[in-house]
Amino acid sequence: MPSFAGKNSRIDLFLKEEARFIEVKMTRDNLRDKKLGEELSIDIPQYKEHPGCERLFCFIYDPGRLVRNPTGLKRDLEKIIPGFVTVIIAR
Repeated sequence: MPSFAGKNSRIDLFLKEEARFIEVKMTRDNLRDKKLGEELSIDIPQYKEHPGCERLFCFIYDPGRLVRNPTGLKRDLEKIIPGFVTVIIAR
């Protein structure tokens, strides 16, 4: 991925024939609601600009239930580019 604000995004999974990207995050003490939202809100527009990506799935694994408001986080991220991104939060 091209750099943005001096950082490069790393594609976790790319399903080329389906034109789908999958971004995977796992919560930890220093990666909760706010930081997850910040990181993904930067990544989502970058993925949209990639010519091989028609849809993005963000899978957030939260085994410790560190995300306080999963519904709100999902809603906020999915409205960045409606119809392009789907957020899945697994606990």
